[in-house]
Amino acid sequence: MTTAAPQSMPQPTGSSLDPQMQAQIKAQMVDIIEPSAIGIWPLAWGWWALIALAIAGISVTTVLIIQRQKRNRYRRQALKTLQDQRFDNALSQSQFLMRLSKQVALAAYPQERQHIASLSGERWLQWLNGKTAAPLFNTASAKQWQACLYAPGTQQAPDNALTIALKAWIKNHRAQPKGGAAHV
Repeated sequence: MTTAAPQSMPQPTGSSLDPQMQAQIKAQMVDIIEPSAIGIWPLAWGWWALIALAIAGISVTTVLIIQRQKRNRYRRQALKTLQDQRFDNALSQSQFLMRLSKQVALAAYPQERQHIASLSGERWLQWLNGKTAAPLFNTASAKQWQACLYAPGTQQAPDNALTIALKAWIKNHRAQPKGGAAHV
């Protein structure tokens, strides 16, 4: 048996085809159709979940900020009142500072209304000091403030240190939680 050598098929080359045949082949060729670009719509479920979480987070944050603003409104009003006030004499200044400190205390601690109303003098200063991390009213100016209120004839006005201490107390006192129970 004789085996025939495999015959190789002649490969057409561009130059071996006549121009008419080349034109026919080119006419039959169709460009590759590219797929359209992948759009972002409709979103996958993971994106919807992420959007829902973001909206929920923003909503919760907004509600908490609004609640905090409402809860601290009395502080802002008291600080503005303290800043805008001008005094004619020592007694009017002392009375104003006492009235403002009591108003702030009643706004911050409504459950202690009766107790706050009964406090005066040294007991009032101790109560104020008990509501901040560091005592602010253990100074001579605080004692002078109380003396001006309760000792007739005292004409020395409380100094600027007392106003600064009251501002610090308004800003930094620990307000009672809404439920009414104090934290231990």
